[in-house]
Amino acid sequence: MTHSIPTSLLALSLFAAFAPAACRGVEPGASIEQASVYVKVEALGADGQPCSRTGSGVCVSPDGLVITNQHVVRLANLVRLVFQAGTADEYETAAEVLGVHPDRDLALLRCRTERAAAWLPLGATRDLQLTAPVRCAGYPLGELMAGASRNPSVSISVGSVTSLRRDGDGRLSWIDVGAPLAGGNSGSAVLDEQTQLIGILTQRYEGFGRATPVDYVVELLGEAALDVRFEPAVAPAEGGPVSLTVKPQGPVSDLLRGQAWIPDLDLGPIRLKPDGGTLTATLRLPPRSDGCTQLPVVVRAVTPDGLAWQRVVGLDWTERPPVALRGVLDSITLQRLKPNSWRWDAVDGPDPFCKLYVNGLLVKQTDAVGDQTRFLTETAFECQAGDSVRIVVFDKDLSRHDWAGEICFTAEPGLTVTRPTAGELQDCLITLRAVPLRPSLPE
Repeated sequence: MTHSIPTSLLALSLFAAFAPAACRGVEPGASIEQASVYVKVEALGADGQPCSRTGSGVCVSPDGLVITNQHVVRLANLVRLVFQAGTADEYETAAEVLGVHPDRDLALLRCRTERAAAWLPLGATRDLQLTAPVRCAGYPLGELMAGASRNPSVSISVGSVTSLRRDGDGRLSWIDVGAPLAGGNSGSAVLDEQTQLIGILTQRYEGFGRATPVDYVVELLGEAALDVRFEPAVAPAEGGPVSLTVKPQGPVSDLLRGQAWIPDLDLGPIRLKPDGGTLTATLRLPPRSDGCTQLPVVVRAVTPDGLAWQRVVGLDWTERPPVALRGVLDSITLQRLKPNSWRWDAVDGPDPFCKLYVNGLLVKQTDAVGDQTRFLTETAFECQAGDSVRIVVFDKDLSRHDWAGEICFTAEPGLTVTRPTAGELQDCLITLRAVPLRPSLPE
């Protein structure tokens, strides 16, 4: 059984469905200025040396959960968030990276503060149209815009939707926005006319920016907040009862109520019953269908403060279903073999060209890079759980390829690889995650 994604895929609002009028004294419809977050990062630069950078973010819960771009906090040693930056009410707090959505360059940050934060609700992209007006809120140019203040105040750009780019299954992949943007806008909130979040600015081009749709923010929040388990882990071939347990994790400590759906089966919503801070239900399944390997189950749960969380998980219908994985190569570092960082093939000089192969396929190459010690960042590849993966790096000149090293591992969900296998590679950072299920959801 395959699960295609229709063009009418419902982009549900995580908070709109259940959020109360107020939460801990903070309105969910807070102003853009209050909910925008200035992100300051101490990290490793392209040369492997410490550096500072800034970006933008938006708060999406009163507990201080902030969404930004993964590349803003990549290789971070320290992350600090400034709320209401550039105003008399600004305050700064340390933060930790709670989770990432690497295939859409998103990161979820959690503050280390007890102070309730202003936050914005998540909107929906289902009815989003070309030329729809939008606002982008962030901190372009960072500290250069601070003036006499310690931190810059938020900048709001007005623009419109210029393109809705979809993948082969019809799922909205990117929202292109025509608005004046600059460096530092990475992680900025893209808001509709109701001041609801519909995307996160991820890439900037001449004349427009590209935003990750809010659908992927929903996925990231759900993965961080809900631990979903089935018993038995594999559905019986003859059908019958399967227990579903939803436990809070990460930013969530308690669950009040919820529902579950199985889009591929006409069962209707299934009520989740509270059970000591967790939620439980019994799924009564029909006999297994021919060719079906995994059954998507949609879970929505509500916390006592009224916030709702959503996650799609797969119930296995075979003992060993194929698990599609997406690997992200965050970085590879070459050993410094010469004072100027180049690897030399011969006495006639350096060769500033690199190629990277995954299981024999060329996935990326660089030409005339300034420093080969760190290169080919944020390269994505796909595989399945259990696959043997071999990543080979070539340092090439105009006449021949020069093997620089390789990284070999067996792919598994949640795997992190930091040590090369052989060659003149110093270190690496490779992460693998299961590709989230994305079935059509109930109206």
